Amino acid sequence: GYAPNTGFALTDYLVKKKGYPGQEILDAGLGTMRGRGVGDFFLGRIMFPLTDHRENIVGFSGRTFTDGAFGPKYMNTRETLVYHKGEMFYGLLTAKEAMKKENQVVIVEGEFDVIACFREGITNVVAIKGTALTEPQVKLLSRFVQKVTMCLDGDNAGQEAMKRSLAVLEPKGLTTTVVVIPSGKDPDEALKTDPGAFKAAVKNDVPVYDYLMDLMLTTHDISAIEGKKTAGDELLALFSRIENEIIKEHYIKKLSKLLDTTYESLLREIGRLTKRDRVQAMPLAAPKAKMTR
Repeated sequence: GYAPNTGFALTDYLVKKKGYPGQEILDAGLGTMRGRGVGDFFLGRIMFPLTDHRENIVGFSGRTFTDGAFGPKYMNTRETLVYHKGEMFYGLLTAKEAMKKENQVVIVEGEFDVIACFREGITNVVAIKGTALTEPQVKLLSRFVQKVTMCLDGDNAGQEAMKRSLAVLEPKGLTTTVVVIPSGKDPDEALKTDPGAFKAAVKNDVPVYDYLMDLMLTTHDISAIEGKKTAGDELLALFSRIENEIIKEHYIKKLSKLLDTTYESLLREIGRLTKRDRVQAMPLAAPKAKMTR
């Protein structure tokens, strides 16, 4: 659908034609306070309904489509009694049967990415409603699939979101892979440029830790001691969270060869990093009250 730029198109309809009180429109996240009372929350945007896996519309996402439009590219319904961004995916209702059939879900960032994938026959795809996966989202996905494939934008924000997502994916024991987008910065652009290449990239998804290892080793000069230390610290922080001990040992041994160091020294370094993180997470002790006479 479409939200006009007038400021009162939806609220005038809901209040004057349907008789809803303004407070209910605010509570539903459809309205906001404007000059003469309750006005539309979404202005001048293409609208996407956000539907849960039980077929309930719980919120909306609005996307700008003109240069210089007010606000961010994507704007979601505010948190309400029924809409919680950290529990939602765009497209889950439509994708869930394909997800169960493939035992895999492809995670993208935007609604247009989902639509572009569906148009090209990739139907086990959903869009994340935030910067990284949350625990409720992973719990929901685990009901349908064993394999989660991240296909996020190739910028720094996308890479950081991928790393943060691992913290909630690992405890669930889900297999995590990455689509290396061949052209364009997101799936929508890549599919417009070369749909065949993008489909091949989805089919040949890469294990997430192999992808992150390649990424770290290309962004840091491991021939220099400082680059070796930085790459090692960043990768070991990720490897330390791996639940399966066989997989963890595989990647630590692989890293030891790449950094030309021993497996045992990397284990000691993981122990040091884990101890440091544990100390940093400890709450500070409250100062003892002074005794007074």
